[in-house]
Amino acid sequence: MECIGIIVGGVSMAVLLCWVHEVSHRRLERREKELTKKAEARTKERVSGISVGSTVRLKSGGAPMTVLYIEDGRASCAWQSAASFKENECYPLEALSLEKETESMASKILASERDRLKAAIGKYEKELDKLLKKDSEREFKEGDVVRLKSGGPAMTIESIAPEGNHTCVWFLGKEIQRTAFSKAGLKHEPSAPPRYGEGSGVENT
Repeated sequence: MECIGIIVGGVSMAVLLCWVHEVSHRRLERREKELTKKAEARTKERVSGISVGSTVRLKSGGAPMTVLYIEDGRASCAWQSAASFKENECYPLEALSLEKETESMASKILASERDRLKAAIGKYEKELDKLLKKDSEREFKEGDVVRLKSGGPAMTIESIAPEGNHTCVWFLGKEIQRTAFSKAGLKHEPSAPPRYGEGSGVENT
């Protein structure tokens, strides 16, 4: 009888140990699944860049929302409008896009375009300054088309005087005019002068 008791006791202990092992194994499996799920959720958060306090939108569009908390790869969001307020609406992180990222990208594009335009304008201004300087330094010669720096009709230089007074001719109606001007008061006319009668109300004859 004593032997039987020892055997029964041994069997009971073995069964108990098996049960404890099974329970521990199941707990470890559940814990492993929980940790894996949390790790996957954290990975999704890092990839999406979304965190608590982020401003997001659904990728399909809609109103901007604020993330209240994130759990198991889902974000609880709140948003309000003039007519309503909603909170604790949960969405998968994959369905959301960062609103701030979109604004940041737009700002970068605008800044890049602004810098490019500034550089182009600066380049053109330098070229224009060179051309204007070159034009101002260009010597007058007979046959050049000029104007007074203060404005007026286009004139043709008829003769060059050594002292710097250039005789210019132009038409006033049908009458030819001739006057000497100091070269300091003249500027070159880049475009060709109008033909006789054009823009003066006088018909060609």
